[in-house]
Amino acid sequence: MIALTVICLIIFTGCPFKKQDKYISEFHYLTANVKDIRFISEEDFIVRKDVAYLFSIYFPMTVNIGMNEIPFDLKMYPYPSLLYSSVKRGMMNIYPDNTFKPEETVTKYQMAILLAKYILTVDPFFDANFRAMKINDVPESFFAYKPIVMMIASGIMESKNDSFYPNGTVSGYDAIRYFHKVREFYR
Repeated sequence: MIALTVICLIIFTGCPFKKQDKYISEFHYLTANVKDIRFISEEDFIVRKDVAYLFSIYFPMTVNIGMNEIPFDLKMYPYPSLLYSSVKRGMMNIYPDNTFKPEETVTKYQMAILLAKYILTVDPFFDANFRAMKINDVPESFFAYKPIVMMIASGIMESKNDSFYPNGTVSGYDAIRYFHKVREFYR
């Protein structure tokens, strides 16, 4: 009878012994104190606020922020100081109208730029060894060519069939995977 109960539980709820993905496991560990932002891992596409949260979670740094400094469009989200810390650190920008536009979708080329910006802040010589590579949908004249090559050559992001799809969206899972890989470089 017990065996039948266990089999039914496995069938209806999934295997309780299934190994959890290492990226999601680490993400859950890092967000232990801020569980209400774990939704990022399930997003089909991420937005600017998600990237700001990920910068604060994966690369924490103490930043002094006054409540009057935080743009009004960030104050309505949980942990506005976590969001704004990525701006204070120079990883993300405020728009000229003093808004952050937290719900703006982040594309793959924007993610490559943001991650490259962080890496070059930590290690200014990181991009010294990367040579040009053929990417079908990203010409060398494209303004984000160098960060894209940097991310592909370092194994943080990948191309498929020699194409990067720079205007494609980034899922929450992919963003977590990218941040994990960058974090691993500096452990």
